Amino acid sequence: MELLVGAGLSGANGVVKAVTGKSILQHCGIAVNRLRATVLGEYMGHALADKAADKAWKLAEAKLAGPDRHERLLFSQRLEALSTLLQSVASSPAVEDDSVKKALDNLRSSLERAFNAAGSADGRRSSEADIDNYKQDLQLAFLVANHDDREMHATENSFKYDPYDSDSDQEASLLGEGSFGATHTMRNVDDGHLYAVKLINIKKARVPIENLRQEASRLRTLNHPNIVRYYTSFTKKKFFAIVMELLTGGSLLERIDGAAGPLPDGQIKRWTIQIASALAHMHAQRMQHRDLKPDNVLFDALGDARLIDLGLAQIVVAKSKVSSAGGKNAVGAELYRSPQKALGNAYDAKDDIWALGCMVAGAATGKSLEARSASGAGLFALSSDKVKSLVDEAASSTFGELVAATLAIEPIARPAAEIIKLALRSGKPLTAVDRDGTIFEEEDDDATSDALSDVPYAEVVGVESSNDAPSENGLGKVRASATSAGSTANGTPTAAEAGAAASRGDFGPLVDLLRTGTDGAKEWAAGALWNLALNADNRVAIAKAGAVDPLVDLLRTGTDGAKERAAGALWSWAGQNADNQVAIVKAGAVDPLVDLLRTGTDGAKEQAAWALWSWAGQNADNQVAIAKAGAVDPLVDLLRTGTDGAKERAAGALKNLTRAAGSRAAVAQALSLSAATSESGVDAAIDKLGGM
Repeated sequence: MELLVGAGLSGANGVVKAVTGKSILQHCGIAVNRLRATVLGEYMGHALADKAADKAWKLAEAKLAGPDRHERLLFSQRLEALSTLLQSVASSPAVEDDSVKKALDNLRSSLERAFNAAGSADGRRSSEADIDNYKQDLQLAFLVANHDDREMHATENSFKYDPYDSDSDQEASLLGEGSFGATHTMRNVDDGHLYAVKLINIKKARVPIENLRQEASRLRTLNHPNIVRYYTSFTKKKFFAIVMELLTGGSLLERIDGAAGPLPDGQIKRWTIQIASALAHMHAQRMQHRDLKPDNVLFDALGDARLIDLGLAQIVVAKSKVSSAGGKNAVGAELYRSPQKALGNAYDAKDDIWALGCMVAGAATGKSLEARSASGAGLFALSSDKVKSLVDEAASSTFGELVAATLAIEPIARPAAEIIKLALRSGKPLTAVDRDGTIFEEEDDDATSDALSDVPYAEVVGVESSNDAPSENGLGKVRASATSAGSTANGTPTAAEAGAAASRGDFGPLVDLLRTGTDGAKEWAAGALWNLALNADNRVAIAKAGAVDPLVDLLRTGTDGAKERAAGALWSWAGQNADNQVAIVKAGAVDPLVDLLRTGTDGAKEQAAWALWSWAGQNADNQVAIAKAGAVDPLVDLLRTGTDGAKERAAGALKNLTRAAGSRAAVAQALSLSAATSESGVDAAIDKLGGM
């Protein structure tokens, strides 16, 4: 990016006519450089090539002196990171996406406001928080519009411990340990980059490897700037390995326990907004974290927070709760369990909100729950005296209201993650935040239903008062999300609007995105439906919303990533329901899936094989139809040359095809067997070819 500060800047109009995304982005780039030069106290009235510009900035940073040197240096480095983000946006077609253009324009306005306030430390602190909010909006819009779904191909030989330890325990590269495995720093032999690789002991986890692969695949669909990025997975001897981005800024627990007193308000506000934003993103897809604690919040080198360890994340149907009866789902650190989970009762996304409140309270008082518990364990939520004491202790801090609200005993009294984010961003009390369309978690608790019986319907669910009768899923006319820029010019809902509606059981906006959204929006919508359809109760509503046909169309015409997600959504929607499996085959999904087996990415091929495995099921007509569509030969090719996961799924699909005599002959022929070979004989040949 050229360094353009001073010369030509005076002609920049304060109000930019947003003709194209690139024109707005150019003004953002100029504003970043102008602000950075002001912070560093330098005048740079010339244009420099990239390398020369980098050198000039470093020289300017080296000249900084005085008591505010460190603060100015950090601000400069954050602006450098913002420049890098703008370069990524500039090189992508997503720069013309409506949501990206809106985010860029908001960022430009924030940068121009910051320039006028950059002369004082207080002004810079305030401006930095404002810029960070709009930077996060840009990151999220860009991720949705430009999600790079190319899966990193990996085998057990693709990653090496770094640093390498001659001992078998590899302590030198160890980042952390859990109940079922450990996380190590490893270097990818192909790109040379370092990653965090979580090694799960398959035997100890007592979870079928197929479930682990499904979880890893699902985690890869969670695209948010404050959720650790998941790249790929592979098997390594007795371990199942998940590859993630490496974060080097330490954990929130280390920050809280390592500080001499409460953390600075600005720091708490920054990461609370970021974690609330990440939770809102998860909750919009009906996904709960279920193990939120300071150890599961890590920071990158610039101090931005990421949620990690989503292995306990759970998809739940709208308005439903996860049962923890008998301890089955009473998971996560005991100290951070909500009262509902601690008692073994049903709980929902407000369990995550309770844990967030505990973390904020620890940071605001300077003492984490871990430090307050001699043994580091115990059901904190069941001690009303301890909860009240913590709320009282935090009351005098800036975050007293937030702590009291998030540690409310009744889940319905706790604010939604989106409300927390908006309140902290705006500086308003939680009760003053506009709730129109921003409630991502809705409660339907029996214990509170009587209390709500006299409240007008629109006030309970946050919909626009009108004469419209609620639909079958309990919704009237949903207002536009306060977090979105509104519908796009052609009337297509934004991702934020569609996510908000889906969280309340209304899947129509997601289907609209599938039909008329941008490529990135279609990909995101298919991924969201993939997650949502994992719950059997959601499948009926998804079908009624008309999702099947546009998902099949996406299989034919979408991007590689969209095709993979569409296959995943159709697979999860079919589930174990024979009627759904037949309906998908009749909708014409088999032919494009077979094409995907031949020409798709590794991830797409794997997902296509998984879908065919499911759809073949026990239905002889489906088995014959899949074989007639030409699926057998590419499945056999995948069995020979695919990844471990692809081989397993191809084998499953082929074995299901052997159940019907009409398709068994085709499988036998592809394996160079006699058409009269028995079912068990064909199955044995499949296992042999796949090395199983």
